[in-house]
Amino acid sequence: MMTSHLFSAIPPSHDCRSTDEDTFISIHRRCLCLSVSLFVITFITRFP
Repeated sequence: MMTSHLFSAIPPSHDCRSTDEDTFISIHRRCLCLSVSLFVITFITRFP
């Protein structure tokens, strides 16, 4: 059930209904998660 929820939360890239704003928000959210994860990894590595 969780897997199907994750798949439904991720819009397909070839969806014609998605607007540029939705794509921008999706990319921004993805970059934000990546930045947070990198910050956490750096913080843990710096303070073992």
